[in-house]
Amino acid sequence: MNRAGRIGGEGRLLAGGGLLGPMPWIIAVMMLLTILAAAASIGLARMADRLGSGRSLSVEIANADPAARARDAEAVLAILSRTPGISDARRVPDTEIAAALEPWLGDVKDADIPLPAIVEAESGGDLTRLRREIAARVPDAKLTTSADWLAPLANLVSALRLAAAGLLLLMLCAATAVVTLAARAALDLHRPTIDLLHLIGATDGQIARLVERRIARDTLWGGLAGGLGGALLLLFVGQPLAALGSELAGAAARPDPLWPALLFIPPLFALFAMLVARLTIFRALKATL
Repeated sequence: MNRAGRIGGEGRLLAGGGLLGPMPWIIAVMMLLTILAAAASIGLARMADRLGSGRSLSVEIANADPAARARDAEAVLAILSRTPGISDARRVPDTEIAAALEPWLGDVKDADIPLPAIVEAESGGDLTRLRREIAARVPDAKLTTSADWLAPLANLVSALRLAAAGLLLLMLCAATAVVTLAARAALDLHRPTIDLLHLIGATDGQIARLVERRIARDTLWGGLAGGLGGALLLLFVGQPLAALGSELAGAAARPDPLWPALLFIPPLFALFAMLVARLTIFRALKATL
């Protein structure tokens, strides 16, 4: 029994493959995809928070009568000024509206085209009551918020977050399959050695430690290589993304407090591989008894 324990402690009986085998490189590719999926999930979560934090609103008043349009705009401004949680209310000048319409309609400054009156503000509260009050006082007014404008983008971000989470789950299932196949292959390859260890008194636990130690080493090497590749790829993509000047893209590319947690993925992956290998080996050894 002591001899079997010393043999198991040496960890050389089931040698072979190592970094030259396919498993570390398969794990490296899987780890690269896992790091990218986790980082994408974190970045998309920040982008979703940014989309949800938009508090700007606008009230559009479309009325062909300039005098009535001006009175309605003043009424909307009065309602906004006395509503709690509303700040920075202002009427957008007609020159800004004309400049915004110029790419589609051309120069409308001197044209006899009625421009809508637009009132902008920042909101920090519930808009249900405000909508009712504006609708009762100015029926022609239409209130929209930044959340209304960005709803399609928010839905896309939510779908991408689900896809990233699904990819993480898929990587976990694939890792389980790879480790299971590697453990069974090791048992089949070294079956004569394992039978000999059984004859000299080695237990299933000692044999399992031989295989799981080998798998954990290969998994850790592959995980570190894939993690390093993922970090370099994130830096390579993140800097140009942040340089776009887009507030949403910058929010997704900016370092997040959760990013250091990505460093723990390779060692946790190795521990998970050891657990899967041990369970696989025990089941295989019991099946052959």
